Amino acid sequence: MYGRSPDDCLFPGPGGKPLRNDYLSWRFDKAAEKAGLAGITIKTLRHTAGSLALQAGASVGTVQKLFGAPQRHHHDEHLQPHAAG
Repeated sequence: MYGRSPDDCLFPGPGGKPLRNDYLSWRFDKAAEKAGLAGITIKTLRHTAGSLALQAGASVGTVQKLFGAPQRHHHDEHLQPHAAG
């Protein structure tokens, strides 16, 4: 991003410091409720992003690296196309 250091936070909190998890969750919950999406969480968005990436053809390994997951989980298997055998 123009004018930012690679070490800068993408969504900085007050004073440019990282947002605290509790503050971020509180703000997100309020915004989701206002948008009529009560019950949607940041974790829901994370799972959706991973699922969409897999369905778009990203490898399981790539998605794992994006999200810092060390191993494949069985609930991802249905999202991968099966090789013709």
